[in-house]
Amino acid sequence: MAQGQSGLEHILKRARTAQAVAATWSQEKVDDLVAAAGWAAWQEGGTIELARQAAAESGLGRAEDIAKRHRNRVLGLLGDLHRVPSCGLIETDVGSGLKKFAQPIGVIAMTIPATAPTAAVAGNALTILKTRNAAVFCPNPSVAGVADTMTEILRRALAAYGAPADLLQCLSDPNREIMKELMAASDLVIATGGRGVVERARASVTPCYTAGVGNSVILVDETADIGAAAASILAGKCFDNGTSCSAESVLVIQEDVWQAMIEALVAQGGYLCTAKESERLAGTFWPQGAEGPRRLIGRSATQIAAAADICAGSSARALLVAPEEAPGSSLFSGEKLAPILALWPYQAFDDGLEILRRLLEHCGRGHSCGIYSRVDGRPEVLAQTLPVARVMCNHSTGIGNSGAPNNGMPFTTTLSCGSWGGSITTENVTWRHLVNVTWLAQPIERPRQKLADLFGRHFREITAAE
Repeated sequence: MAQGQSGLEHILKRARTAQAVAATWSQEKVDDLVAAAGWAAWQEGGTIELARQAAAESGLGRAEDIAKRHRNRVLGLLGDLHRVPSCGLIETDVGSGLKKFAQPIGVIAMTIPATAPTAAVAGNALTILKTRNAAVFCPNPSVAGVADTMTEILRRALAAYGAPADLLQCLSDPNREIMKELMAASDLVIATGGRGVVERARASVTPCYTAGVGNSVILVDETADIGAAAASILAGKCFDNGTSCSAESVLVIQEDVWQAMIEALVAQGGYLCTAKESERLAGTFWPQGAEGPRRLIGRSATQIAAAADICAGSSARALLVAPEEAPGSSLFSGEKLAPILALWPYQAFDDGLEILRRLLEHCGRGHSCGIYSRVDGRPEVLAQTLPVARVMCNHSTGIGNSGAPNNGMPFTTTLSCGSWGGSITTENVTWRHLVNVTWLAQPIERPRQKLADLFGRHFREITAAE
């Protein structure tokens, strides 16, 4: 979609005109339109050709996995949105005399990351339509072409339905200045992408929901099903060459099962690097050190190994590194977005918890962690003590964080990380974050509370003293 410095104003005007029409729609019409757009997104947007375009433009990931993620995300979101009220009256509480009404927000600026761009456009579009808003997508420049293509597929579906196509628009020449202007002029910002994108969203005067830095840290205890854990971890780590922020990044393994876990990972395609190979890998992946950019993000394990002069073999799915440095000191302690797994051993459960905490404080506060264990209560300990918004128990963070068929997490394209990660919510961002809710209160008689109940032992002690 053509745009220039002077064209942004025109784009926003068209978006507001279209949104004013959508604001009048009934729930029945909204749901029918979401199904129509979802069909186009699943059928046309999920093609291998479009996935290949995304991989070619960005240089990241695997086309087969990009297409699979796209289709799974569309189906998951449609399932979450199906028959859910999002227009007008959405909730009634007879006991409190309260009714809640959902109203659209307006025009929403949405950044589209270089990873999984078609899934991000399609997924966000479905929630936009469900809530009677309009969206202007601002893609990472490296995927501007495929993001525009995906948007046009959806716009054609809207036009065929008789709905305003301008409910969904995409900037064809995105840059930092245009992004800043768009964020400032919109009613809400949903920002997913690199640190710079998120910081610009937070710096704008517009309310925003942002993603956080991912660095999923996983604890494998002495009771874990080692074979199942290795398979699950590698499934998440290797999917789309580890480009998801949720992909497993670090394993913290109880020392009694350390060797068995490594053997299971190797048996399923992991390659354990020697100390010298790990050193070359670090220098290749982070050529300028910790403060510099990462190279070879989203490339396969064999491509990364070849670049680092590591003879991992053609069947290697992931590169395993056991750093000698303490957790948090090694370059491998942080987010990678590549099929590279760092491994650290621990002795007692509390030691493992402390390593997880140290790694999260280093990188990934608020995002997620996982645990493989058959001990009741241990997953709850992680959920009550670690600074993360999500804990996956005995299944993959890379596959489960943003919604999956084998868990109840809401499907989303944006993983917020709470105050730990600089966000305003710890939730998966869904349609519920894209509406304003009006509360209607009717008079009721509130139950009277006894003072003894309210003050507890303090009330009784005071009266006894008198």
